[in-house]
Amino acid sequence: MAIFDVVVNTDDLVVLGPPDIIDLAISIGQQGNRGATFYAGSGDPNVLSISQNIFGESITPVNGDIFINTASGAEYGWLYIYNPKVVGNSWDQVLRLQPPFYAAEEEKTFSSGTTTISIPLSTILPSGTTESDPDRYIVTITPKALDPVVLTVNSKTIASTNLQIVVEGIKYSSSSWSALNETISVYTHIAVV
Repeated sequence: MAIFDVVVNTDDLVVLGPPDIIDLAISIGQQGNRGATFYAGSGDPNVLSISQNIFGESITPVNGDIFINTASGAEYGWLYIYNPKVVGNSWDQVLRLQPPFYAAEEEKTFSSGTTTISIPLSTILPSGTTESDPDRYIVTITPKALDPVVLTVNSKTIASTNLQIVVEGIKYSSSSWSALNETISVYTHIAVV
């Protein structure tokens, strides 16, 4: 006989369950302040017309509320925290949820295999911000041409208020590669990190 050969035999079975009635007291104590709430709208929440449009008269923001700006353009994706003050804006701009990004297509003329792309920093960065380190600008260049073309970013510099990008290009034609000497469409994508 093995130790696991056990048979249970009983005539009675008792099933226990929850009580029939549960008494829950919910009106004891004072009601606390509500927690932080997330809001989204188009524009700076410190501007009165935008604030009235988003919150109306029925919503009063409390300390710690969060607002995400959904406006298009340079202000898109800024996160604000409500921090009431005696003087100054109540909504503090604290974090950009989407890094600055630039994308464009333009015709560029290459001479002896090089061209320079000059982009105003104001079209890359949001207003009120600056970035003077050219290594923080991640540049991707893509050609649009009939023949195979390879483009390489040779250098990036900040010149006055522009990002200057020197691009080298070669073209494959007649079974060989040669310096690019023509006008082609160039897609430029820039992210700032």
